[in-house]
Amino acid sequence: MTGKLPFPGASPVSVALKHLNSPMPYPRDFRSDIPQSIENVMIRALAKNPDDRYESVTEMLNDLMTALNPDRANEERLIIAEPLPDKERTEEDLEKTIKMAPINNDMGSLREQKMTHSSKETHDEVEKKSGAKKWLTISGILILLITAGLIIGITVLPKLFYVSNVQVPDVTGQTYETAKQTLMNRKLKVIRTDRVSETIASGKVISQSPGKGVEVKENTEISLSVSKGASKVAMDNYVGYSKETVEEALKDAGYKDIVWHEEESTSIPVDQIIRQNPVRGTKVIPSKTILELTYSTGAPQATVPNLLGKTKAEASELLENRGLVADFTEGDYSDEVAEGSVLEQDPDAGSKVNQGAEINVSLSKGSELKPREIDQPIKVVYPNKGDHSEEPSPIRVQIYYTDANHTEFPFVDEEITETKTYTIPFTINPDEKGSYRVLIDEKEQKTGTVDYPRSR
Repeated sequence: MTGKLPFPGASPVSVALKHLNSPMPYPRDFRSDIPQSIENVMIRALAKNPDDRYESVTEMLNDLMTALNPDRANEERLIIAEPLPDKERTEEDLEKTIKMAPINNDMGSLREQKMTHSSKETHDEVEKKSGAKKWLTISGILILLITAGLIIGITVLPKLFYVSNVQVPDVTGQTYETAKQTLMNRKLKVIRTDRVSETIASGKVISQSPGKGVEVKENTEISLSVSKGASKVAMDNYVGYSKETVEEALKDAGYKDIVWHEEESTSIPVDQIIRQNPVRGTKVIPSKTILELTYSTGAPQATVPNLLGKTKAEASELLENRGLVADFTEGDYSDEVAEGSVLEQDPDAGSKVNQGAEINVSLSKGSELKPREIDQPIKVVYPNKGDHSEEPSPIRVQIYYTDANHTEFPFVDEEITETKTYTIPFTINPDEKGSYRVLIDEKEQKTGTVDYPRSR
């Protein structure tokens, strides 16, 4: 974590003394960016007193797994009371003297025992010589025993305590029972640890330590990691989310397969997930699970038919047969499409629309109408006065007309003495009329209109 040794020293002895007597330096003193919660894990794991350390590797693992949780962001430094170094201990702590009982030395009685007799001195000299011989005899026996012990120790004992080397076999991929028996046959002990595996079948050995071919002593413990199969996870909920969002979320989910189904719906928006199988909360192994998702394609669809050139009745029937509704409007003039037939449609033919949708249909007004010229005859009757002997008296005729090109235009202003018919050349615009007035002797006698002719 820091890139530095906690206790540097010139020799292993000096380092060992620091381990015994010096408090462990705090990692954050070397690297301030180490989270306090991580430093606390290190402080506890490296406590000098074993009672202050973690009770198990599981407890330490749990502490590490929560070390970066937000609720531990402001954790305070863990303080553990370190044992006092030797220089701080009292002399009484460092020196525990073993007191032995005093030897009873009665000097007065020794002084009183004096050997005054010459025969006594002679006897003592004989005793001393006899004791020396005994000591030499005992010493010789001891030397012989020691020599014999060394010979036995060199030749016999190594054979009694010698442990044979064993080459570790490869048991990975085997069932645990088979692997265990294989190792026991080679006088090796087995320690089993179960572990989740997405690829190794349940009950089979994932890995071993020591590995294949390593030479170890008999009765060495071989650790086997045994698969307990793939881990099951609770199925997430995808209903209600868009197809695009779910596709992104499932990129690395690890499912065996993902199958998409389409379904029409008038109530659920397009591309929204309607249902899933397996359903939410089901415990599954992703690598062995086929996830089926059904999403909405919206309301039932219909293909717009080609209506161009069809009569109004034909267009209505075609749309009705496909569940569509026609909205007819008057269109423009057309020299190609007969009046009352379909000139335009929206949407175009082949488009996909929801059933029940309205299709805008424009009907042709036929060829565009143009101004028409009409010669309108107007008869002016000369009044019969009953007296034929006299010369007829002239009457004044005035005719005014209005059309596309004229307004109250004087067509004629003359006197006549007999009935006469006048032909007025009217120019009439479509949907308009022409008009005329006839005056006799400046009095209006007759009016009329001229309609636009509908015949082609």
